[in-house]
Amino acid sequence: HTRRAKHVSQPFVPGPNVKILQPISAINSKFLYYFLIQLPIQSRGYADHFPLVRESDIPVPTFLEQERIVKLLDETDELRKLRTQADRRAADLIPALFHEMFGDPEVNQNNWPRVKVKDAVDLINGRAFKTTEWRKNGLPIIRIQNLKNATANFNLYDGPFDPKHRVKNGALLISWAGQLVSFGVHIWDGPEGVLNQHIFKVEPRMTFEIPFLKHALSYVVERAKSQFQGIEMKHLT
Repeated sequence: HTRRAKHVSQPFVPGPNVKILQPISAINSKFLYYFLIQLPIQSRGYADHFPLVRESDIPVPTFLEQERIVKLLDETDELRKLRTQADRRAADLIPALFHEMFGDPEVNQNNWPRVKVKDAVDLINGRAFKTTEWRKNGLPIIRIQNLKNATANFNLYDGPFDPKHRVKNGALLISWAGQLVSFGVHIWDGPEGVLNQHIFKVEPRMTFEIPFLKHALSYVVERAKSQFQGIEMKHLT
């Protein structure tokens, strides 16, 4: 149901709901992998998507051409990984600079005035969309995967909705449900859209610089995450 593919080059034991694909001799396994990860299979929730994969058409150039394509995509993927590492290091650096400038919020050695989150901001939860409401045209539905991955596909919606669920570029959003890796604070840098459930839109009740508020709330979220145990679904209350 995740619609994800992985190319495995070492022995492993498959878990549940995993399909192992053995390509025919005319197809390079890495070529098949790259084809699968770009296959536009629309989400059907937790339903089995494999029948859609099985009926998809795959181009089959010559084996030499497949190897050439794989080499180019491998090089591109390596550049992507390097970029991801750089982004991760920058993400680690920013909180450190925040602490250097403003001090540890827990210690508050600079004696800055402090307020409760509930008094500083309003947290507006997104709308619970049904899969039957997805359309081929309309506003993007902003989901947690769109916050984590700027290239993730959007589901679209063209019906009525409460104006409070409209999200514009520059909005401050908090993902607060799922596995811990899903939790985070984001400044939305995508198109105008409609907010999905399990994401808060942050509306300041006081005067804030949004980047400052992002890092201050990130501190709160990370502190909360450290108090969770286990790997099941979590909800940040």
